[in-house]
Amino acid sequence: MFPNMMTMMKLEASIFLNGVLYFLKKIPLVKKLFVSASYGFISMKRVLGYVSFVYQLLFSSLKSILLALVFLLLPMVFLGQGDPGRKPLTLVLFFYGLTRLFMPTLLELNKSKFILLKELKMEPVGYAKAFLLKKEGFKFLGRTLGFLLLTGVVMKSPLEALYISLLITGLGLGTEALHLFLYKKKRFLLEEHSIFLIFLYLLLFGGGAALFYYGPSFDGGRILLHPVTGILVALVTFISIAYIRSYDYYMEALLAVTSYEKMEKMNNAMAEARVADVKLRESDYNLEEEKGKKSSEKEGYAYLHELFIRRHGRFFRKPIYVKSALVVGVFVILGFVKVFFEEDLFNTMATELTGSYTLFIFLMYMLSNSQRDTKAMFYNCDLFLLRYGFYREPKALLTMFFLRLRRIVFQNLLPTALIILGLGIFIALSDQKDFLSIMPLAALILTLSLMFSVHYLFMYYIFQPYTSSMEVKSPAFSIINGLVYFASYMALQIKAPARSFLPVLIAIGLLYTAMAVLFVYKKAPKTFRVK
Repeated sequence: MFPNMMTMMKLEASIFLNGVLYFLKKIPLVKKLFVSASYGFISMKRVLGYVSFVYQLLFSSLKSILLALVFLLLPMVFLGQGDPGRKPLTLVLFFYGLTRLFMPTLLELNKSKFILLKELKMEPVGYAKAFLLKKEGFKFLGRTLGFLLLTGVVMKSPLEALYISLLITGLGLGTEALHLFLYKKKRFLLEEHSIFLIFLYLLLFGGGAALFYYGPSFDGGRILLHPVTGILVALVTFISIAYIRSYDYYMEALLAVTSYEKMEKMNNAMAEARVADVKLRESDYNLEEEKGKKSSEKEGYAYLHELFIRRHGRFFRKPIYVKSALVVGVFVILGFVKVFFEEDLFNTMATELTGSYTLFIFLMYMLSNSQRDTKAMFYNCDLFLLRYGFYREPKALLTMFFLRLRRIVFQNLLPTALIILGLGIFIALSDQKDFLSIMPLAALILTLSLMFSVHYLFMYYIFQPYTSSMEVKSPAFSIINGLVYFASYMALQIKAPARSFLPVLIAIGLLYTAMAVLFVYKKAPKTFRVK
């Protein structure tokens, strides 16, 4: 059993290490340090295989702590704030106990399980026992640490945290035994009923949160800590361990779960998911409507771009209309609040508007996000045209870049203009009517709209992160986009006075925009290609 566990951890360490090495080889400047590095440095992987026990323990602990914070602490903060009568163990009962009954891990397909059973030919009985010991053992240790950290908030004592964690482990073993029994008798696999599972999880999570918030008299702790519950779970645990040890259908069950057909189906589903949001649907294109339109007088790449936008017009227009409707909706709600609840709302907002300028950085980041547009451009156009030499010519690439940039900038101007118009209406309806006070803020909003419009197209042309199967293979692309999101979000915490910092933000935005366009002009002909 333990040799099988070590083999599992060696494999996981190798997969992780290869992923890290691939990632490093794709980062500009850093990749030069790893030119001669090989994916086959077995000796290092062997060492990491043994060390991975500590890594798995730490990773499981961190994951369990984060889950505990998300599923237990956050609901208490947002749903139970100010009401000590609510019972946090209700959340534990639903989020950890009842949901575990519908989350069998042994009879589910994943990459490492497929490799171990199909390619490395590990014996199914040995795999199953080693997998359950490893999985439930690390889960128990990590979950216990998470519960112990919440002692005094969710758990009353460390002993209670340990006891409830043991109960959930017992339920986990019972779940695995139950689903092994169902497969043997009915050939039933829960993962094949995804719609039912989604509905069930929503019901359990929603029901747990609703009982916690609306039914404070219900106490999940009475069930979890009742002596009868402990006796029943202990009985189930011993029976489940005996059943798992004597189970005689491991070979059939695990080989059925890891069949080549299932693996291919899973890969196809993942591939479909990657293009689902950019794939042209029949409802997005009306042939009769196109026939009625006048033919364009444009030619060359301008004509190609117009045809593309015309064919995919609804795809590009719909998100902008939705964002614009949301902007209008927010202003309408604020107007409703002024009329019926707070007559002085506009005066208060007018005085605080300029001081809240950092809010608009994150807001414009969300409204001007054009990553989905560039993804659609690649999948529905560039993926095919980049196979031809004429389209890879610098003049062709730069012409299409500026045509697309103009389109994205103008489409993002709609929600941007609505925001500025709404702010202007606020000032007009306030007692101050000081329109000059919001001019710097309006300039910042326009600058941010322009900058974020350029940013995503710049990232697309410089890194071109997509493969022909729509996987993102550029670490730099992911890192920079992550940093931009983080910076936009952290800008909410800036407390600098608007008079001194707002002009700096406008200057940075305009400088970034100019440098991005210049960088595309210089580098895109060399970097824009199919990977």
